[in-house]
Amino acid sequence: MMKFFKSHKTPAAFAEPEEESDLKQPASASSAATAPADSAAATTATEATAAKSTAAESAAAAVTDTPLAESAATNADATPSDDVVVLKGEKAADPEQAQITAAENTLTRLTKEYNKARTRLQTNLFAKQSKLNSELAAEQKALAALDDAKPGKEKALKQLQASDDSAFTDKMTALNGKAAKLAASIKEQQAALSQVEDGIAETKQAVAELKQQSTRLDDNEQAISEKLHAETDPMKLVDLADANRQKLSEIQLQREKIAKQTADHEAKLTDLKQAQKTQTTALEDLESQQGAIKDEIASLKHNAELAKTDQTKQIKALEAALKANAEDRAKAQTRIAALEDQLEMLGAQIQQWLGTAHQVAALSTKAGKFVIALDSFLPAHADTVVAVTKRLLAAGVPSVGVYSSFFDINLAGEMEAWAYQNGIEQDRIEIVNALYALQSNTDKPGKPVTLPKDIKASSFDQETWVQTVELADGSWTLEVKYQPADEDTIQEIGYVQNGTLTKRSFFNQDGILSANANFVNGMIQSEEYFRQDGIMVLRVTYDQGKQLAIEMFDEAGLLQRTFPDTEALSNWWLKTNFPDDARLIGSLGDDHFSAMVQATGIQALPYVAAEHTAFAPLTGTAFIAQSQANVRALSAAAGKDIQVLLLDRQNLPLSLATPE
Repeated sequence: MMKFFKSHKTPAAFAEPEEESDLKQPASASSAATAPADSAAATTATEATAAKSTAAESAAAAVTDTPLAESAATNADATPSDDVVVLKGEKAADPEQAQITAAENTLTRLTKEYNKARTRLQTNLFAKQSKLNSELAAEQKALAALDDAKPGKEKALKQLQASDDSAFTDKMTALNGKAAKLAASIKEQQAALSQVEDGIAETKQAVAELKQQSTRLDDNEQAISEKLHAETDPMKLVDLADANRQKLSEIQLQREKIAKQTADHEAKLTDLKQAQKTQTTALEDLESQQGAIKDEIASLKHNAELAKTDQTKQIKALEAALKANAEDRAKAQTRIAALEDQLEMLGAQIQQWLGTAHQVAALSTKAGKFVIALDSFLPAHADTVVAVTKRLLAAGVPSVGVYSSFFDINLAGEMEAWAYQNGIEQDRIEIVNALYALQSNTDKPGKPVTLPKDIKASSFDQETWVQTVELADGSWTLEVKYQPADEDTIQEIGYVQNGTLTKRSFFNQDGILSANANFVNGMIQSEEYFRQDGIMVLRVTYDQGKQLAIEMFDEAGLLQRTFPDTEALSNWWLKTNFPDDARLIGSLGDDHFSAMVQATGIQALPYVAAEHTAFAPLTGTAFIAQSQANVRALSAAAGKDIQVLLLDRQNLPLSLATPE
């Protein structure tokens, strides 16, 4: 038995492999090997019939691919006859065997017919249920719409019935009040505007008078200037200038005073004009509002007349609508009651015929990948791993992945031997394992290990297959173990100094270094794992036998990540490398499997064994089940439609019955 399938108590990399496997051979293989031979008197016709029976059984097994036999053979004419034909001149067959063969043929034919009929029945029952549910949902939606519309119509009707002229009167009174206020405001605005315009006229008159005064000053100044220019006698000119100097000064003062008064009046005039503009705009706005109110009063009177005419029509229309609403609601309630009765009867029919209230469909294996979590089944359920693998391959899955979180440097060889022992094509098994992937991530394989040449002494134990080698300097003793299948390839080397094991090296089936275990005082201190090119990929350190950390290195030997333990490394690796379209198969109820799925977020495909009869709340809808009894229990526990791949499809019930 390979150590990987026997125990995971210690890392499998450092466990001693065994040659034999306790994985059981499939029952079909053993029974085929021990089947009793036909008697010498068996006829050729009987052998031919038996061959037909075997072919028919194979065909039946091929088409019965789901718990509810979703797929079935389509050629009913190909089924063998129930009768056993004996050709002329041949010896009669064993009558007991002939009866067995005839019964097998009959059951094969009936199984095909049963599968077809059950598939049609399930499809039609659930199709009808889906149709009725759709019709019920539509009727319920229509009824809800009618219920939602009713209060609004009732409210509108009450409002119309309770309406009178008070609203019109109140609004008209309010509008007339507004119109009166606007008329008063317009009158006030006109008075204010008139006052501003009077101020403008007065200011303009004042400015004109100041201009006249300024003109007279200019004339006086001009006259004095002309006298001065006309005098030619200097002495007289001086006397004349002295006599008019006071007058010129007074003229200048008066001119400045007039200029200031003119500027003040012009500024006042500017302000009055701005006020005139503002007052004019305000008056126009008030007049516009007055016009709008007059229009609104006219419109209100017109609308009141129309509303009064239309009110009766609206009341009649709403009364008719409410009556139609009541009739439609009654019809919808009647249809809903009828549909609910039909669904109740159909649900009982489904329960009677199928034993479940929900549809159970075949799990599709045409897309995506399937990976079996070995840790969830081993060591107690090794047979389940074989059965699930073969079932998936028989269902058309190109290859099946096998996953383990454990560090096993011999995993590839063990899986190869396991596949061979159980009649499974080796190239249809894919290894999904962090250590395997990391160690295989190279195109440059290393060289197989060889013993040093400077050997002082050597001895070989034929029973343990261990060679003890003492080096030339006498400081080290090597305990060399060879591969069981190849006496020239080293499997393991223990380094002993002064009678104490200090290191143990492990080599793969090709003799290439895979791992080292280092010891101090007989206790493990660290483990080192290597790629095939000899570069270290992982280093695990320990303290008193407990993992402290796991260091991961890249292709160049540089530290990339550190993990607290193997579980953390495996979960990280699954998150980053597990295919998005793959499903991980693990035993339902396995807490470690559930925790791993929860931590990584990968898709789980639970396996339901025969002993699983009670279930915690189920979140998924896809399962692998061992028996039809599991399927019924799953359907009841799930409370929804599920997809199932069934392992045991061939065991016949003691009897069959149909609902009365």
